[in-house]
Amino acid sequence: MDQMEFMGANKSVAAAWLKGQRQMMRETTAALNGGILVGKDAAELGDHVNAVLHEGCSSNNGTITLLRQLARQAQSAGERQLYQCHTTRAINEGIVAAFLIGAGRDHYLASGGWSNGAGSDHWSPLLDMPLGEPAADAIYNPATTNWTRVFGSGTRVTFNATSGEGNVVWGRQGPG
Repeated sequence: MDQMEFMGANKSVAAAWLKGQRQMMRETTAALNGGILVGKDAAELGDHVNAVLHEGCSSNNGTITLLRQLARQAQSAGERQLYQCHTTRAINEGIVAAFLIGAGRDHYLASGGWSNGAGSDHWSPLLDMPLGEPAADAIYNPATTNWTRVFGSGTRVTFNATSGEGNVVWGRQGPG
């Protein structure tokens, strides 16, 4: 389906509308003077919004590479760019591992449906665990397809890009 076909707009009208929408959003972001304008797509971040709520965040290599790309983008732009990785599933070790491998400054993980009857939890004890700052950027081993990252608390995170399985070994400030 072409852009805005559902509204009966042709391609040139749709392109003009999108260009105007982006410009309006850039102006709104600037007028907020440090305030937040939230978009829905990672491609919008840094272009015409300074925050994104990404619905459908998954425990996979795509999430890791997207988060890493956004962290580099924000660092090179020298500006704050908030990104919420949102899953409608209950938080589990796999999604936490994928998120922690790729996450940068001002990246957040959240879960839950949009209504109280959605049946998924909005909080997990895994989100309460202390991490500390990352010791370094994540390391990828192409031979094993494993990502690894260590945090200041001693927490060690691994994620296998092929199987989609993640593991978090909580450090000295972890449970127990």
